[in-house]
Amino acid sequence: ILKITDVFVFPSIKEGHAGALIQAMDMEKIVVASHTGGIKYYLKHMENGIAVRPGSIESLYSGMLTALENLKNEKMRKKARETAEKFDIRRVAEETIKLYMEVMK
Repeated sequence: ILKITDVFVFPSIKEGHAGALIQAMDMEKIVVASHTGGIKYYLKHMENGIAVRPGSIESLYSGMLTALENLKNEKMRKKARETAEKFDIRRVAEETIKLYMEVMK
């Protein structure tokens, strides 16, 4: 389903890593997501997606309209993919293992 969508909406009130959001960003989707939890560390409003206030229907609605206005925004789509590559679960796991190996020396 994600493959055929134009916009990915992720209106979580609380969120940790948000793997589904990272996957959507990796597929260069325009994303609309609550600026909460782990999401706020990688979603930069109007740079690689659209950040909305958690729990605010008005903010979510506005973000969705903004997403529709930006469907052709290739720069945002490419930036989303670049961000996703940094937060890919395999890469994060490798970096974590390296860190632990250094600590255990």
